[in-house]
Amino acid sequence: MTSILTGKKLVKSQLDNTPKLPGIYRMLDQEKRVIYIGKAKNLYKRLSQYTLELSTKNEMMISLTHNIDYNITDSEPSALLLEAKLIKKFKPKFNILLKDDKSFPFIKLREDHQYPQLLKYRGSDLSKGSFFGPFTSAKQVEITLTELQKIFKLRSCSDNYFNSRTRPCLQYEIKRCYAPCVNKISKEDYQQLALQVKDFLTGKNKELQKNLSEQMEKLSLETKFEQAAEIRDRIKALSHIQLKSGIAAKNINNLDVIAINQLNGLFIIELSLYRVGQNCGSTSYFPDHIKEENINTVLESFLLQFYQNKIPAESIIISHSIQNLNLIIEALKKLHNKNVKISVPKKGYKYLL
Repeated sequence: MTSILTGKKLVKSQLDNTPKLPGIYRMLDQEKRVIYIGKAKNLYKRLSQYTLELSTKNEMMISLTHNIDYNITDSEPSALLLEAKLIKKFKPKFNILLKDDKSFPFIKLREDHQYPQLLKYRGSDLSKGSFFGPFTSAKQVEITLTELQKIFKLRSCSDNYFNSRTRPCLQYEIKRCYAPCVNKISKEDYQQLALQVKDFLTGKNKELQKNLSEQMEKLSLETKFEQAAEIRDRIKALSHIQLKSGIAAKNINNLDVIAINQLNGLFIIELSLYRVGQNCGSTSYFPDHIKEENINTVLESFLLQFYQNKIPAESIIISHSIQNLNLIIEALKKLHNKNVKISVPKKGYKYLL
């Protein structure tokens, strides 16, 4: 362990070779372990600040620093993204760390088969198929999947299992699949059901229920009462599953809600997800941090680390103002190639959330 004075001398000795460009810097201890990663619009100016009067945290950090290296980036938003990525990789002791950052599950309608498959999916590639979510709880996905299978009776089996069937499986017997594997339903009728599932998953619930009602009336006029009754039951079940999964306010579409609070020196972050007007659940995070960190800094770090591997909603509302709001919006746009709005509501339904 070096002294604070020695640490400051180390910083001064490296300033002559430090560019006045955006980038990230890493502080390493005697064992060459990364103990802190920071970003800067101007690396020279940022490192110069460590030669001045320091906070308790920075004094401790400088006293442990034996070397400093850096990477230049093309812009400040790029530096912000690289900083968050490297923090997740190296987990430096003086940075704010997001724990339990696992991926969230989705419901996926696989459409690359003539008989689409409904299943749970966990991953970041959302390019193939239709997805509903993300959900914060795997249990919530299982419950919703079970309800959808009862209503639409689409297959959940793998292609190998599907191709090997010579007679219906148990899912058909318990009325959770129409057994397309053995032609118990026509390809056209099955694909129509798959389209209905897609409408439901993408929030077209009113249109879907209207179409089903018209279909039911037509079947009744044709005296196909058994088929009409099945459609009627499907309409009722759809209304039930919407209520069961928790519908948000009518004017909520895709929204992430992030609230932060401090209790006994610890920060608690509560995340709620809304997709196509439905509540997809909530979860809590307890980031590791140095005691003197403030809410602003912790919330900024959470936003950047959390959205490193998760696609943000078009709108994000946060409970507290943050200093680098526009910079973070620009960084998320660069990372995910989409426009993201981050706001701190003061009134209205978003404030109540």
